[in-house]
Amino acid sequence: MKFVKLMLAEAGLKEWRLIGAVAGAGAAMAVMMTLVNSVADLQKDMAIDWSLFLLFALCAVAIVSLQVYALNLTAELGERMLGRTRIRVADLVRASELDGLEGVGLVRIYDTIARETTVISEASGMIIYSMTSLVALILVTAYIATLSLTVFAVIGILLLAWAYFYHFSQRNSRNALIDASAAQARFFELFGHLLYGFK
Repeated sequence: MKFVKLMLAEAGLKEWRLIGAVAGAGAAMAVMMTLVNSVADLQKDMAIDWSLFLLFALCAVAIVSLQVYALNLTAELGERMLGRTRIRVADLVRASELDGLEGVGLVRIYDTIARETTVISEASGMIIYSMTSLVALILVTAYIATLSLTVFAVIGILLLAWAYFYHFSQRNSRNALIDASAAQARFFELFGHLLYGFK
């Protein structure tokens, strides 16, 4: 959620374009799902309903075009944000003392900057897809509530259980990622000794 807030703050005047593209793609996805649901109830020998087919095609075009727009905008915003972060890190390194940098290790600094900026760049696409799916899920859940409140309640319970287990697993995986990051930094430090010679 922090990354979404950070991206929206970075968007500035384009914030509503980004929100609109994600919401529009999610709404088109929800309409597409309801169309599939309504067509599934039709008899096999019925003729093709061209208006439903046209609406389905328009939804598909809307999903693809709005997601591409949102992904391009997010990539632009992410690279702008990362550019400023790289400059800030370079300024901090320039202001730091050489002994402190040697204590941390050049390999560890390079590895951390490269890894973290790559994670941020890759995360933007996944977040756009996730937010689009979230909008579609909310709208489809509202559609299901109009069809059956019992099914809506069951889906709500399943979603709450999923959210609980996801939160629980994230808490455990965060510690594992920190340990893995420390092990990787230690490996690169030792590997740097092999490459540059022991001091």
